[in-house]
Amino acid sequence: MRNGQVKDSTGKPVIGATVLVAGTRIGTVTDTEGKFSLQAGELDNIAVSYMGMKTKVVKVAPKLTVTLEDE
Repeated sequence: MRNGQVKDSTGKPVIGATVLVAGTRIGTVTDTEGKFSLQAGELDNIAVSYMGMKTKVVKVAPKLTVTLEDE
């Protein structure tokens, strides 16, 4: 299980961001604190997206903090 948090460029949590294992349908959405848990392998990439923000793809790590930028 991989845990992480999604924030915007000001450091505020992004609520309802889509977090997917890249190239699959395995995914989840962030909670009210921008946090998520996702089943992903150690060689997977994770794609994080939110309307109005640029999608970001990152390598899996035990604990992730992903910062999204405005579109």
